[in-house]
Amino acid sequence: MCRGKWSTAAIATVLACELWLAPALVSAQEATGELSGLTTSQDGARLPGVTVKAEGTATGYRVIAASSTRGEFRFPALPPGRYTVSASREGFRNIRQAVVVTLGQTTRLSIVLEIGEFTDAIEVSATEVPLVNVGSTVVGVTFDVVEIDTRIPLEREVTQVALLAPGVVPGDEAFDERTPGQNVSSFSGASVAENLYVVNGLDITNFRNLLGSSRVPFNFVQEVQVKTGGYEAEFGRSTGGVVNMVTRSGTNTLRGDASIYLEPEDLQGRDPETVLRPSEYEENRSLEVNLAFGGPILSDRLFYFVAAQYRDVDRTYSYPGPPPLVLVDRESSANPYWGMKMDWNIGAGHRLEATYLTDYIEQDYLRWPYDRSGGGLGAPLGEGVHQRGGDNAILRYSGMLGDLALLSLQAGRNEFSRTDRSEGDECPFAADFRSGTPAVLGCWVNRTRGEADDIRNAFRGDLDLHLGSHAVRTGIDVERSESRDESGFSGGERIIYYLNGGRFPELPPTTELVNTTISDEGGNFEVRSDAVYVQDSWSIRDELTLNLGLRWERYENRNGLGEAFIETDDQYAPRVGFVWDPSGEGRVKVYGSYGVYFLPIASNTNKWLAGARYQVSTWSVLEGGINPEDGTPSGVGDELQRTVFFDGETPDPREILSENFEPMSQNEFIVGYDQALGETWAVGLRGIARMFNQVIEDFSIQHALQAVYGVNPGTFVYRLGNPGSSFDGWYDLDGDGALDDVFLPAEALGYPEAKREYYAVELTFQRRFRDNWMLQGSYVWSHLYGNYEGYVNSDIGQDDAGITQTFDTPGLLEHADGNLPNDRRHTLKVFGSYSWPMGLSIGSNFFYRTGRPVNSFGLHPSEPAARSYGPDAFYTDGEPRPRGCCGRTDDTWSLDLMFRYAFQLGMFEADLRMDVFNVFDNHAVTRVYETAETAVGEPDPYYGVVTGHQPPRTMRFGVGVRF
Repeated sequence: MCRGKWSTAAIATVLACELWLAPALVSAQEATGELSGLTTSQDGARLPGVTVKAEGTATGYRVIAASSTRGEFRFPALPPGRYTVSASREGFRNIRQAVVVTLGQTTRLSIVLEIGEFTDAIEVSATEVPLVNVGSTVVGVTFDVVEIDTRIPLEREVTQVALLAPGVVPGDEAFDERTPGQNVSSFSGASVAENLYVVNGLDITNFRNLLGSSRVPFNFVQEVQVKTGGYEAEFGRSTGGVVNMVTRSGTNTLRGDASIYLEPEDLQGRDPETVLRPSEYEENRSLEVNLAFGGPILSDRLFYFVAAQYRDVDRTYSYPGPPPLVLVDRESSANPYWGMKMDWNIGAGHRLEATYLTDYIEQDYLRWPYDRSGGGLGAPLGEGVHQRGGDNAILRYSGMLGDLALLSLQAGRNEFSRTDRSEGDECPFAADFRSGTPAVLGCWVNRTRGEADDIRNAFRGDLDLHLGSHAVRTGIDVERSESRDESGFSGGERIIYYLNGGRFPELPPTTELVNTTISDEGGNFEVRSDAVYVQDSWSIRDELTLNLGLRWERYENRNGLGEAFIETDDQYAPRVGFVWDPSGEGRVKVYGSYGVYFLPIASNTNKWLAGARYQVSTWSVLEGGINPEDGTPSGVGDELQRTVFFDGETPDPREILSENFEPMSQNEFIVGYDQALGETWAVGLRGIARMFNQVIEDFSIQHALQAVYGVNPGTFVYRLGNPGSSFDGWYDLDGDGALDDVFLPAEALGYPEAKREYYAVELTFQRRFRDNWMLQGSYVWSHLYGNYEGYVNSDIGQDDAGITQTFDTPGLLEHADGNLPNDRRHTLKVFGSYSWPMGLSIGSNFFYRTGRPVNSFGLHPSEPAARSYGPDAFYTDGEPRPRGCCGRTDDTWSLDLMFRYAFQLGMFEADLRMDVFNVFDNHAVTRVYETAETAVGEPDPYYGVVTGHQPPRTMRFGVGVRF
């Protein structure tokens, strides 16, 4: 139970760890791989005291250790790449063997020494990356980005590689492009705002609302590991999945590559035309130029690598504006992305790495309104610019402390701009809804204007210990993040004109009304996050490993005055798993895991609930005309209604949350079986179950105050807490300005518990690239249901993480149980490639997935609070319409193809390629308009109209050279 107070033990633990890391260089999240093994003699006896050395083939980086009394050795944190391992002991012949270390995986090596002269060396054939990772219970996939990009057609954005993993499906398109060019995905039933994104150990997740991350240039990434479940105590801040990236590094050889990719508009397909998506205006053209090179500054010691990417993008697209408007944007950007990595092998087992990358971008756009009645575009609203991205820097040290320990320290900084500007920012947002066709009024361009940016400073420290049969990793993880925001409606005001209908019964239905909302919000808001973890991989026997982990976390969110309004302390997240290899040869894995995962409070909660917001809405009768220049009314009658949502004062921290809340967490259970079939194939079968323990959301308590204390606030009173639980907090009951302690039982509040359950069976198969071809894929049956999607609400495209409208009033939860938006009952993915000796290769990527559930939203028939939200309840025409009542959107399938021809061009290796996405130009429906009636209870004529299709056929041409 959390009441905003820390235990003495917790305070002592964090203070001790922070003092230890006070110099401010603290570690990386998993940015390495592991090499471990066993040394034996020819008769099978274990050999202690064998000197084992692993040396990077390309960099000369060396680590040395002696095998333990059990004959075991372990190198816990090696940069991914190829290594030469040598083993020596007096009286035995020296042995050398080549191995590959992969991000986030353990490469196991069995070294058998023969009796003979120490100087008589034996060369052993290279060891391939194991098909079955018998040391881990992590569920997911790992890809060498350069390799997979030459094998199959891929969107050139790193996070899209995650879609190859089983259990990962695209999220609602309403949440795409928050980072330009980046779409977001749902991992194993979680919402798209519950994932963790990491590069070279630095958390680059968008902490404003947890949607996506900073963009890492595709040609800068070496490997990406996609964790869809079962991940270690080292990883937190996620109830979805993890996208873990490491960048390319320089080597002893000067190497480089350059490429150009073009997507011409004339060869792109187009979506079918709908009244809500005027695709006749949609265009898409892009040019991408890449350059990367790296090499030695001092051989075997100091290296550099630089990657640059220039993207020139022009696109025109339509989207729903403030309902029921439709807007069309022509967007253009021409920006460079670039990154640099420096690596210094200080000495044997000691390494220093520095990384810098920037994804800052400015997108210019011109915006039009679309006339839904007569078709065509209206007069342009004006021009504007989106500023996104920023600078990222990472400094990391790792060093061996004798044979048994490795220390890693890291500091990093992540910046991201979220500023929107336009030439119409001084004009109020105005629109006319009096007729059946909405009209844009005035000179506004953006519905909202604002300057905003986020800055994260992250520090970590990790210590790896090899203690007999125990491989222990422990560490501390500290983040200090700040969001700055100054925003509001364009011109500081929203003006909407309506016909009365039945809104004010005392007036005729045809009375013309004006609703004016004045809004201003902003400030600087801080989020603090601390974690301490320990993870033990215990080799009980050669064929049995027990993984035991525990992560302790706390979060603290502060208002604009620097006061903490929510503190979640003593969040203990156990991670327990086992791996059994009945073959004893690393070819079979039976495994299982259980874990608890916590999710932090996003910083947009600070802004919306703890900021000095001012928002007042008034309703009046329109008694004059409308000024065509800015959309303001020339005359209004008496005020009919005034609602003060926020008074401009920073609320007392006690006015924000229930003091008896529990942190947001999820349980996860996994059981599985993996087996290698020969040296080329592997198959796997696993079952996954996930369910929320409790969630933190905002909900209104005004109806419960009336029921319990007889106090009618006259408006919504929002508080954070656990839906379905009682409320123990504060409210000014007598209006004297002093807060009173109030207790509202769960029965009076009337909210059900938040529920989200995910069950899945995953079948995977893999054939490594051999004999000129490879194949990989998965089939997943899954069921996702409940009344709470997670940190976003796809039903209405709402991205206010943790404060969606889902639990705003009990009436919105009636009949809300059912299949959730990311429920895709069947998903099939198959991708592979074939290469001919003359240099020609073909790659393919196929998927099939079930459509998403369709709802029917309308007015609540009886609860005034829910009815005031408009047609957002699970009712239509007064009758219940439960979640997922109305079937599904189309099942979706697509085949992508790549044709690539590689050839020698003097001293360069060159290639020409063509990628065709959605070869058959399928136009399956992915999204429909789900509002079935209007705000006055009439059938909405647009219900069921298509608002989204799968992306049409697109073609991309590329040319590249390497040296």
